[in-house]
Amino acid sequence: MHEETRTELQELSATHCVVPVPAYDVKGNLIKPDTYRRSLEDAIVELHFNLTHLSSS
Repeated sequence: MHEETRTELQELSATHCVVPVPAYDVKGNLIKPDTYRRSLEDAIVELHFNLTHLSSS
């Protein structure tokens, strides 16, 4: 985590639920989120995701 974004991320955690996108290596093994940066650096990825927004009203 970058120090300059730490405060903003902490504030967002009170109102948002962050779920890491699962990532797999070329052998199909799950990559742990804390190693994403090292494992996926310079990788070409295909990403599929759903974004859900729930209104409070």
